[in-house]
Amino acid sequence: NPNAFVFNASNYKLEGLVILTIIFYIINYFIGSAENKTIIKKLEEPIKSVLKRHFYSANDERRIFEIDSPSDVLIYASGRRNCVSLQGHVQLKVRQDLISLANDFLADNNEQISFEIVLDQDKADGFVFAVTPKNKSKFLLQDRHDISSFTTVLNSDKVDSKTVVFSETSEATNLLLSTELPYYLNKKTGLLSELYISDQPDKKPDELNFTSSKKLTAVLRIPKLNETGISQLVENIEFVFHLIDVVCESIKLKPDTLKKLEKNRVSAYKDLKRKEEIKKQEEALKAAALKKKIERESIERLPADQRRKAEEKLKAKAEKKKNQKRIVMK
Repeated sequence: NPNAFVFNASNYKLEGLVILTIIFYIINYFIGSAENKTIIKKLEEPIKSVLKRHFYSANDERRIFEIDSPSDVLIYASGRRNCVSLQGHVQLKVRQDLISLANDFLADNNEQISFEIVLDQDKADGFVFAVTPKNKSKFLLQDRHDISSFTTVLNSDKVDSKTVVFSETSEATNLLLSTELPYYLNKKTGLLSELYISDQPDKKPDELNFTSSKKLTAVLRIPKLNETGISQLVENIEFVFHLIDVVCESIKLKPDTLKKLEKNRVSAYKDLKRKEEIKKQEEALKAAALKKKIERESIERLPADQRRKAEEKLKAKAEKKKNQKRIVMK
């Protein structure tokens, strides 16, 4: 039969390629997710063990780890001296998504654990300090208001040439660098890649009336999760938590230094103060105009004789105010 259908694979190359690609993506999703699940399982116990030693809330294990996606885990803890709360984030390579995995490879993104710790606002002095890889320093100066506005780059022989120290006050910086911080920043001996201590927002506020918390943020590389690597990770996390006590108990800035830092903050937000003053002036003018409009409308509704008296009174009031302004100007 000349009209009978005859299957020819060569006619469906494109369709076959699409189907194979979809199958490959599905298989990779499950393999990548399973691999990340194994990594998370290896990380969970050592991280929990450290948190339990430091944070009261960590004893309720249901509240510590929250798996947000196959490559993201959120960590929460509270109930420790010298701090209010901790939020952590485990960021793994997106092994379940080939495109994202390729992006991670090209961008040389490391798998990492970050901790953002809100410090006790009454115990910690306010200053800005940061230590970051040199290849990230330019981006930070563009992206972070607190670092670009309040710090300068400090040349220190205590860290290697590929690490940049941003310092606002030498008092705090010298004390921090006198701890084991340089040891844990060294790639050969530690896992700490970034550290930020700041009492200022990382993005510049739009208005003067803003709130800001004193925070310590640390980023740790995830090592090979063998016995040695896990032990090293626990040690590095312990050091990060030790820094909470260093900032709140050991760093006590001199009164003159605190005054200088406060002056820096006033200067950094001069534009916001001016903006606030202009806003108040505009609001006052609007309120005065509205009041005048209401008075005028009220007068217009009065009988003729009462309206005339009210207009004369209003005119006299305006003249008196005008004369007072002249006296002030003289």
